[in-house]
Amino acid sequence: MNPGYQIGNAPKTFNKQEFIAWLQQPKEQGGKGQELDTAKNNACSVGKFIESGKSPEEFVNSYANAYTYNGAFFAVNHWCDYTGQPRLRLKQRLCIPKNLIIAPKVEEMQRVIREIKDKHVKAYIALCATTGLRPKRLLKARWHEIDFTNGWVNINERHGKKVYRPNPLHQDVARLLQELKQTATSERIFDFTYHRVVNALKSANSTIRPNNCRDFFYNYARKSGADRDQIDWLAGHSLPGVRAHYLADELKQEYAKFEQAFRLL
Repeated sequence: MNPGYQIGNAPKTFNKQEFIAWLQQPKEQGGKGQELDTAKNNACSVGKFIESGKSPEEFVNSYANAYTYNGAFFAVNHWCDYTGQPRLRLKQRLCIPKNLIIAPKVEEMQRVIREIKDKHVKAYIALCATTGLRPKRLLKARWHEIDFTNGWVNINERHGKKVYRPNPLHQDVARLLQELKQTATSERIFDFTYHRVVNALKSANSTIRPNNCRDFFYNYARKSGADRDQIDWLAGHSLPGVRAHYLADELKQEYAKFEQAFRLL
């Protein structure tokens, strides 16, 4: 990256950490700043924009998918605000059904998990595909958060709008994790980078990525007959009214419908 790159006559140069800090600051009219993960994603998009050497409009229009286009659109607009430049003369795209990201099919997810040769990545992808937890958080999971005795991925946290609730541990994934634990030398279960995950998935001839695994779980768990409220709860979504108070005693029973339909070993 050229550290001296500027947009128009903007006096600022791109300092990723300063930009992230700026995005996290509260904005006008009482608006909250961005969460750290969101700020980092926007900074990465701006970094790609700067490296591309394209004009702002050319860079954003290089994305055909409505979701990726909108992601670039918002990131570059944030950059324009940061540097005091006019915003893009473009519009946000509608995410109509034909542009939606389709969750992987069950047969493809099973094939990929079975064919990944790296046993650490295999366990990670399997865990992502069998819980409603976000892949970024699971990549940081530690052994004490896995309750093999009672069968839970025992993560219970809130980070801004992101909610992480305990999820049942799939019995096939438990076997994969127990095998890793026998030779574990770190408190972290997955002591590797995202780059290693991408390489392993490419080696298995798959375009699936960790975020697709969360989409898969949400989609296939519902198709397996699990209660919709239960799946929303496991995915960290907010539920209206008092329904959330009556979910805990049925989570394992509802999850079993998904577990029986989606076997890995």
